[in-house]
Amino acid sequence: MTGIRVHRSPLRQFLLGLAGLMLLVAAVDIVWTHHISLDPETDETSGQRTPRGESRFRQDVIVGSTFILVGGALVVIAVGGLISPNPVAEVGEVGISLRIAGPNQRVLLGWQDISEVRSGREPDDGTGSRPLLLIRLRYPDAWPEEYWGARRDGPWLIVDAESWNTPAEELVVHARLTMAAFERTLEPAEEQEL
Repeated sequence: MTGIRVHRSPLRQFLLGLAGLMLLVAAVDIVWTHHISLDPETDETSGQRTPRGESRFRQDVIVGSTFILVGGALVVIAVGGLISPNPVAEVGEVGISLRIAGPNQRVLLGWQDISEVRSGREPDDGTGSRPLLLIRLRYPDAWPEEYWGARRDGPWLIVDAESWNTPAEELVVHARLTMAAFERTLEPAEEQEL
């Protein structure tokens, strides 16, 4: 039985890169070109910055530097995600692999560790709801409570599926089928032990 791989949405990656690009353009304007932002105050006779203008320039450099760092990081993350996307979730013969241990670190939940897989929705700031992947763990105390983009609430591992290119419901269907196939392979071994 084949599994399924879920990636981040390419549209969201593109929008993330676009936001980063806008921050970079804003940084260039704030620090150097001043087409939209105001120039630091200068003395009309000498052309030098006044003390208030010097203070404003330092503030512009701090804000611009922050915009450059954040915007550059967003562009790099977005381009990297578009060029070589790493799956955020993968259903396979041995279990479900989720990229929730860190930016590029995965956690493998074996089928023997899972008792149920389902999808759900969580209210989101009163404007709608976010899709979730819900995994009921057989031994919840063996797993941490906080993850990168997920959390454990009692026996349930709650994974945010909002930015996925595949609905959580589709992953649940594949997971249930693969989990059932895994359980069928265990049945003959259990019968031989009797």
